[in-house]
Amino acid sequence: SLAVAVAELSKTENEKICLDLCAGSGALTIQKWNENNDLKFICKEYDNRVIPFLLFNLAIRNIDAEVIHCDVLSNEIFKTYRTQKGDRFATIKEITKSEFKADCCISNPQCEVPPESNANYAFVLTALGDINGKASFILPNGVLSTDNQKEKQIRQYLVEMNFIESIILCPDKMFEVTSIPTCIITF
Repeated sequence: SLAVAVAELSKTENEKICLDLCAGSGALTIQKWNENNDLKFICKEYDNRVIPFLLFNLAIRNIDAEVIHCDVLSNEIFKTYRTQKGDRFATIKEITKSEFKADCCISNPQCEVPPESNANYAFVLTALGDINGKASFILPNGVLSTDNQKEKQIRQYLVEMNFIESIILCPDKMFEVTSIPTCIITF
């Protein structure tokens, strides 16, 4: 249900390419593609163990995408792959550099080892710098009320610049692995 909401909230007029920041195995990408099979995707993911599952999920659905194995926050790129539509399944090949520029962004950033300081707003600001349209994030509710001074300044900046389109508070226990209450913020 969260993926359906994020796919809908991130829609932009004439969207052609969607960035999935912290793509994991592709659940948000697949849902966004289910709503528009003509979309192309840029899927960025850090965990090299999940990249084969992401490529598989894209290829069996014949989704046109670039998969960038990278550290999103430092912009260090390890490998880049392309899944290109075929007759029935997409082909997968390694490419040297990304060729796409995104119109919108979907994201559910999660860290296997959380950073010393929370990185949620770092992911948000990175996404806003990479796109020309909307970005919808699934984030913990704590981003709305943190006492961290730097995060307060970023939140104030986002509000004052009128970047926030909507905030939807979700109930807790929406994920099997955590009971943390989340929200969907569309920028």
